[in-house]
Amino acid sequence: MWGPQLKKLRKKKGLTQVQLAESVGITHGTISRLEKGHIKEVGSETVKKIAKSLGVTMDYLLGTTEELASQDIILRDTEAEYIVQQYAKLSDQRRKQLKDFAKFLVKEQSDD
Repeated sequence: MWGPQLKKLRKKKGLTQVQLAESVGITHGTISRLEKGHIKEVGSETVKKIAKSLGVTMDYLLGTTEELASQDIILRDTEAEYIVQQYAKLSDQRRKQLKDFAKFLVKEQSDD
């Protein structure tokens, strides 16, 4: 049952049922019924559109994984997207330096 996950993600994204429905191309009543678990079968294209509108993978939306994939984070966070864009512009040597620095920051944070 992925209705509660749908509702949580929709609210986290700051969308109403109407807004999400419009972005997906379905009725807000369908979103409501999905969130309540009243609809058991949904076409994969609809699930894909809902996931895209919420900025997550289908697996995360459906609850088959509990962790956000890297692409989910990038889709949801404009700063992460910016970092990825800048990373793509770096030379191999600079990329390695950036990765080493990121590892350092994570370790330092976990030591706090």
